[in-house]
Amino acid sequence: MKTATIKNTSVEKSFSGSTVKVWGSRVLKGLFAVAMVGSSIGKLTHSEQLVQTMTHLGYPSYILEILGIAFLLGVVGIIQSKFQTLREWAYAGFTFGLLGAFASHLFAGDPLATAISPVVLLAVLFGAYALEKQVQGKES
Repeated sequence: MKTATIKNTSVEKSFSGSTVKVWGSRVLKGLFAVAMVGSSIGKLTHSEQLVQTMTHLGYPSYILEILGIAFLLGVVGIIQSKFQTLREWAYAGFTFGLLGAFASHLFAGDPLATAISPVVLLAVLFGAYALEKQVQGKES
């Protein structure tokens, strides 16, 4: 006796590797965006902790406004989907900024436990970027 196999293509498509990668990229990008918006708010409102940190690192307090605005613009650049080059520049800007934050903490003599948070955020950003690139490669 022969058995028939019925494929439910809608179920197969909904759980495809590409769909998981799309959602994974979106989730990581969303987590990163929330963290950067929160950081921007702290910078633009001159959170006392951030002012003390910048002073400790040897930076003037006005750098907080520059970074706060840059981070907000970077979040817009990463979230938008119309201009790919703008998104790439935003990824690069965050990479340089987070690596600079990590290095600044190390050069100031801070323990690795203090300096590691920018690297964790950078890992989230790289995860979102890598998944996005894999999805784009499948679409072209």
